[in-house]
Amino acid sequence: MKKSKLSNIILCIAIIAALCVAPFAPSAEAAPFLPFSSPTQTTAAQTSTQVRHIILNVGAPEIIIDGVTSRLSAPPVVISGTTLVPLRAIFEALSTEVHWSSGNITARNENTEIKLTVGSTTAYRNGTPITLSVAPQLIDGRTMVPLRFIAESLGAEVQWIQSTRTIRIAMVPDGAQYVRLGDARIFMGDPLDHVRAILGRSDSVEQSAHDFDWHVYSSDYSRFLLVGIKDRRVVALYTNSTGFETVGAKYGDAGASMSYRMEGNAVRFLDDAIPAPGIKLFVSEGKVYAVRILPEVLVDKTSFSNEFYRSQERLLFHITNAYRASQGLSVLMYDDAAAIAGRNHCKDMVVRNYFSHITPEGVNLVQRYNTAGGVGVRIGEALGRVETHSMLGIDTFNGIMNSVGHKQLMDRPEHDHLGTGVHETHMALVFAGHY
Repeated sequence: MKKSKLSNIILCIAIIAALCVAPFAPSAEAAPFLPFSSPTQTTAAQTSTQVRHIILNVGAPEIIIDGVTSRLSAPPVVISGTTLVPLRAIFEALSTEVHWSSGNITARNENTEIKLTVGSTTAYRNGTPITLSVAPQLIDGRTMVPLRFIAESLGAEVQWIQSTRTIRIAMVPDGAQYVRLGDARIFMGDPLDHVRAILGRSDSVEQSAHDFDWHVYSSDYSRFLLVGIKDRRVVALYTNSTGFETVGAKYGDAGASMSYRMEGNAVRFLDDAIPAPGIKLFVSEGKVYAVRILPEVLVDKTSFSNEFYRSQERLLFHITNAYRASQGLSVLMYDDAAAIAGRNHCKDMVVRNYFSHITPEGVNLVQRYNTAGGVGVRIGEALGRVETHSMLGIDTFNGIMNSVGHKQLMDRPEHDHLGTGVHETHMALVFAGHY
């Protein structure tokens, strides 16, 4: 695991008309973000716990356990709204010992004992009687038992998908880490095939600064999600979508602020351990707005290609639009000229070792944008610089979220286009309004 001290410098400028420059000075009264230190704000470190997934389809004689398909002795059936499944298959899938004798069924795991009787609607959970809507029964000589009662009694979660008549069961161990968006919950360690079964195929795949790729779900920014995949399993998660939930926290919870200091007309944000394994909650204006989960062993890349920088540009574009969607603002269209202007400026700042919206020769944002072929009445720019490549994208965006001037740029309803540029450890977001 690598720990690195974040030195994230951000500069912001907004241009209202052709050559009228109106910079925003980040306010010392903003509520920036400080790395969490209390138990209510930082969750446990990533553990090796892994969720077991079971998938069945009504009428299909198959059961899929963690991506491995096996035959059932009989397909699941629905009777009076209750799904019945073959007795032995479901208990074995749930890693539960089961005994059958003259129609009496007893099943046990570490915490629970279940008793059922063929033909009886009375069952027992740890000695407590439970009334079933449909009794266990013999069908074609096979004992069929009520799936939901058994699975939930043994601590599993059950989801019924009406459109495909599919039942999804998840055995969730203590300490499992996840992100929930609506009725979709993705766990660390989930197989890629399971993620696709829930969310569909991703809209794109982008490089991270670590040894995994981000699978990007961006077709609906209100459910925006990044799923880090390595060896076809989930190893990282990120979302800034409204309403997300994770272990011990959810969107909108109260959070601490970020430490920063002013350096001239720029603001430097400080964090002692970004990125770090486990769950990290991102805060702006005192409220949790995003979550990221990283693997316990975090391996950084040692070399970076131009395609890596293009990936970071696209990630910044999507994350920004997800934020705007959470605020009820319109989605920004991609602006090629703005991206070229920002990208070329980042390269120039790296090569000539300066950090400013204006080049040493006095060329400003409007001129750079026009040279790139852009035409806009209102444009604005946010510049960022970090110490390591691993802080590009998500961590850079968090700095933007904690600067008053940058949030003003992102929140402006008159902006309808955005171009993002990244080179080395520099990034630029160029907003444009075409009207």
